[in-house]
Amino acid sequence: MNNILSALASWSNGGREPMDPTTSTSNEPYTDRADSPISADRAAKRRRRSPSCNDEVIDCDTAKQLALPPEVWADVMEFLPFDMILTCGAVSRSFLHETMPIITTLRIDKSAQMNMVVAARFRDVTDIDINCLMFTEMDEMHADVEVREESRIRAVPFLSRFARTLNTVNFGAKNEAGGDIVGFAPAAHAFWLGDEPYPNEGARESLMMFIDTLSGAFICGALPARLKISGLSCPSINDSINERRSFGSQCSTCQRACKSFPLESVIEFECRGSSIPIARSGRHYGLDVCLQKAEIESIIESRPGGKELLRSNRRLLTLLGSGRRYEIKSDGSSDSLVIVKYTKIQLEEMKRVIRYAELDVQKLSMVNLRDAVTVSFRTGDSWPLKRQCYLTDESLTSLRDDVGICIDRESIGGSVSDLLRYVKPICRALTKYYDAAAPHNELEFEEDQFEFEDIICDCFKIIRQFLELQNDALVQDIVDAKAVPCLISGLGNPEVNLEAATSLELILKNSKEEYRKIGIDAGVISKLCSLLEPFRVTPINVSISEIAVLSLINILADEKKEYMDAILKSGGLRKLLGLLTSQNDVLVDSALHLLNIAARDRVQNLLNERGLDSLFRIILSPEDHLNHLQKCTTLLCKLLTSSVFVQNRKEFAKKRLSKLAEALRRSENEIVQTNLALVCFKVVTSVKDEYEVRNLMMASNFLSTLVGLQDSPIDSVSEEATSCLQHIMDIKSYYEVESGEHLAWGEYRMLELVDSDEESSFSYEEALEVSDEQAMLEEEHAKDSNARMELRGSWVGDNDVDGTESPTLLGIPSNLLGLILSQAMTL
Repeated sequence: MNNILSALASWSNGGREPMDPTTSTSNEPYTDRADSPISADRAAKRRRRSPSCNDEVIDCDTAKQLALPPEVWADVMEFLPFDMILTCGAVSRSFLHETMPIITTLRIDKSAQMNMVVAARFRDVTDIDINCLMFTEMDEMHADVEVREESRIRAVPFLSRFARTLNTVNFGAKNEAGGDIVGFAPAAHAFWLGDEPYPNEGARESLMMFIDTLSGAFICGALPARLKISGLSCPSINDSINERRSFGSQCSTCQRACKSFPLESVIEFECRGSSIPIARSGRHYGLDVCLQKAEIESIIESRPGGKELLRSNRRLLTLLGSGRRYEIKSDGSSDSLVIVKYTKIQLEEMKRVIRYAELDVQKLSMVNLRDAVTVSFRTGDSWPLKRQCYLTDESLTSLRDDVGICIDRESIGGSVSDLLRYVKPICRALTKYYDAAAPHNELEFEEDQFEFEDIICDCFKIIRQFLELQNDALVQDIVDAKAVPCLISGLGNPEVNLEAATSLELILKNSKEEYRKIGIDAGVISKLCSLLEPFRVTPINVSISEIAVLSLINILADEKKEYMDAILKSGGLRKLLGLLTSQNDVLVDSALHLLNIAARDRVQNLLNERGLDSLFRIILSPEDHLNHLQKCTTLLCKLLTSSVFVQNRKEFAKKRLSKLAEALRRSENEIVQTNLALVCFKVVTSVKDEYEVRNLMMASNFLSTLVGLQDSPIDSVSEEATSCLQHIMDIKSYYEVESGEHLAWGEYRMLELVDSDEESSFSYEEALEVSDEQAMLEEEHAKDSNARMELRGSWVGDNDVDGTESPTLLGIPSNLLGLILSQAMTL
């Protein structure tokens, strides 16, 4: 094939000699007469080019055996420009008489090539591409579409010459460089109005005139009824610049086309720009008109056979076969991934067609529906392999839930495992999209345009599905393809937020410092902190916040100080404290985990953000946070026992100690008890003034709890409780018993029951026996004469169920009583 094309190229450069016998396309040895003056020279050339490299001339029979049949050359010619075909016909009689008549496809690139005399040489043409009808011109940041007048005038007569065989015609456009614009969609561009009369009218009038000419050709029979025309749209569709006619008003050109074009074509007309995704998929489409669908259907119904056609399932099958097609190519390989996605307009049109035609989708053949969807993967005559096809999740869900068509993905495309070969091309598509210097910001008709914008979300989903396979080599491929910065860039975009966050969490879970470093350099921490939404409780926001906070935990797996600094700098500390109000256990538990890490050297920051208030909300409502009390009290203990908090302990003691004591008495968890007890002990021992201690004990009702903690089964708590009581004994004032002043704040009246005289006959046991009687006497005395000495049972124990105060000495541990008695003996 390369030799053939090289030979043909040499002819197009002006060479007039026929091909040498080894590659000749003629059944004759050569086209000149045997007695030609240059016959000897050509014979010499053939000898020099013979395979044996000898002087023997290749005879005519050998040349005929080496020649290819005209049918083969006709297939080759379909891939060559029209000028090349004409050149071949001019230099070879067999080409002219045998090959050109059986060529079926022509590609016209210049207006002059649409010649009626030349057209007579082609007999079996069925498909024609006319790429010279329109061209684009850049005007600052916009592209204007112009119509070539010569092409507009020549096109219809030229096409009518092939009326007997012609089936499809596609009109395209050229760019300023003269190249074909791939996926050109006229409906996406502006056609300027003209200010002068014919022949200087604008592109808008010129294109509408051309559509009217086609309508007239169908009416008079110059064009066959089977002919399908693609690549045209009413220039009134894009009215963002042209303000002379309001969009949606009556358009006689489109109405005439609906009445004149073949009914089989009108049923496939596009409406108001719906041809754009089809054109960019590289497929042909019907005329795109500016009329409403209802008006188009009304015209169809008025034509013979229109009602029956509208109520068939043909339109639904056509819509299923017109999904937007995207092709992601692999480097150095012809293998490519083909992704199909239905637009919202197409899905709405499917539902409307089903309602209009009163179709029962459940009764339609699933084979026909599946085959119709498969057509969306095709471009021209090219059908990709099943493993190359991927129908997006969004389209599958919409077809099932909204349209009522259940399609099994594996019946039309490959599985996730089949798509693994395309991981790098998909990552490159993301990289190109998020690269600020990439050409995707250019105008859409440029050759280097970015064409995957509408499937970026689907690329994120595919990558997430890859990562869920938990293949380390695959993760490394994604990282090497520089997809991590793209995933981070996707954070905050509502369309890809969840997919990007999930993918990052799966990558960071790998615990490789290399991955964390790449993410940190790309700003992942600030992005993740921005996703923490403590006050937005929608399911999607809660899910995203969960993934974000778990990703932060993975980043801080080594608890590096610089990573925590980045969280603080991004305002993450305040958001983590806000998450403590959430009803979601994962959010609260993860936030406490991160806050405990921060508390190691960021206590002041936590205090500045009023972290204690957030923690106390959890401690004081244990029924809602039973699973979080351990981490919560651990964090509280870190804060209150820190040296940073020394200046605030007295103020905190007045406000919070009673609540902490209540939570301590209520808790049954050993770790929670330990944390709360240590916090309480630290608060009490921070008070050095006797008067303040007296008021603190009376206000918090903590003394009885403190006494009881001496017998705690937790050794550390028991020891700290004894030390705390010793601290109290060390700062108390000693008064004479006779003065009647409170000794140790009147808590232990038993000191007055023991006489310090050595001859006293009271023993320790007898003192206990007398204590109850003496208490009753003093209670009566207090009621009558307001005695200065009172026994408050709530300080000593919790014996009263109803919470009322009653005189009692019960609840004093023996070791404390011994301490008190020993002190009394020294008085």
